[in-house]
Amino acid sequence: SLPSSSRVLFLGDPYQLPPVESRSVLDFFASYPEIIFSLETEQNFRFQNPALPKMAQALKKQLWPDFLQNLTEVVWLEEDGFLENQKKLVKKAADTYRALFEELKEPEAIMARLNDFRLLSALRVGPLGTETLNAEIKKLLGRDLPLPIVIARNDYRQKLFNGEMGFIFRGAAYFADEAGRVRRISPYLLDAYDLGFALSVHKSQGSEYHEVGLILPEGSEKFEWKLLYTAITRAKNKLWLWTSRTTLKRFFKV
Repeated sequence: SLPSSSRVLFLGDPYQLPPVESRSVLDFFASYPEIIFSLETEQNFRFQNPALPKMAQALKKQLWPDFLQNLTEVVWLEEDGFLENQKKLVKKAADTYRALFEELKEPEAIMARLNDFRLLSALRVGPLGTETLNAEIKKLLGRDLPLPIVIARNDYRQKLFNGEMGFIFRGAAYFADEAGRVRRISPYLLDAYDLGFALSVHKSQGSEYHEVGLILPEGSEKFEWKLLYTAITRAKNKLWLWTSRTTLKRFFKV
């Protein structure tokens, strides 16, 4: 235990989605300013695109016009038929992954590009949920390209942990070790994993990607504005959004 004179520093973002089963520690501390000293940094070093922090700030302040002004790439789902939009979305994601990986043959080079792009959805099930999107993208890409995967349960024997990203390529699975080196594991030794082309926003917490494709199907707004905030702050350089105007506006109290 720590001496009573110790000071503990917690670093993080209280505006992120809370854990599924328990309350956010930072959010809890921030609600007691009389006993907890807290401060908020004024500069974010993750974003390379200046529009992204402006979108995040507009969302926090619930400024709908400011958010729209900085939204550079959006596909409004109500403008075409639903199934047609799903096909376009899957093709765009598959084409993006193909462009990333088709020239790469060495595991180290693939690992270095693994987080260049990720498709995120608010939902796991349904036509625009991660389970369906992963299956459809895999079908389009075939078997020749690396297969991104995400560990679904802690595996202490293999030192793999829930949410850890890796890939399967040419009969082997690859992950980064604590020193950043690429290590090889037989896929038959993996305990539980999911396809990683598309992740739920909840699953993406703690990660960052150069480019994010975000799908907000109808019903996503039930998670409230912190889901959209979390997704935006996963992107470093580019965000493209697929949703309806009605669904997106429901994240704002307007």
